[in-house]
Amino acid sequence: MTPQPLVNYRDTFKKLLATTPTHGDIAEFGVFGGGATLQLVEEGKWRRVWAFDTFKGLPQECFIAEIDGQANLPGKFDIGGVPDILVKDCRIIPMIGRFEYTLPKILGLTKFELVYVDCDYYKSHHEVFAWLPMFLLPKAGIVFDDYTRLDGAKRAIDEFTERWDLTLHEQHYTIWDSPKTKKLLSS
Repeated sequence: MTPQPLVNYRDTFKKLLATTPTHGDIAEFGVFGGGATLQLVEEGKWRRVWAFDTFKGLPQECFIAEIDGQANLPGKFDIGGVPDILVKDCRIIPMIGRFEYTLPKILGLTKFELVYVDCDYYKSHHEVFAWLPMFLLPKAGIVFDDYTRLDGAKRAIDEFTERWDLTLHEQHYTIWDSPKTKKLLSS
């Protein structure tokens, strides 16, 4: 049985890939069963999809109860490792471990034109956002899954979009295209 994503962003993925003038890879942060990963592969056609996750559930080290609340406790979404469906497609590259440890390993190997962020916790988002600017192509699309459902995620996303002067669109995405991002990309 093909896994289904908890929230369907297929139309947003398709729209952003159609309007992105570059051709880079795709990244997903927070994979769970791989439903969104398979959508990214299908919409991305030939592009590689870097699937970042601990594959052991939400990490205890990233949980801050005062910020993240009690909706998704550590260990939730543990499905016992990388789903088999993700290792059957050579376009999918599972990156196993916490984001702060896996992202530095691929620095300089790829650039992303589309990113899907579904990592629930404030600290997990913060780890992604600390490294993400070094991987983004001009006008890359970034889709945020947890913006309206999880307070810690919303806080981290608001801090990131404010820091880089990005517009958060109604469908929970932004485009990496502001005077601040252009300055970073030109340096």
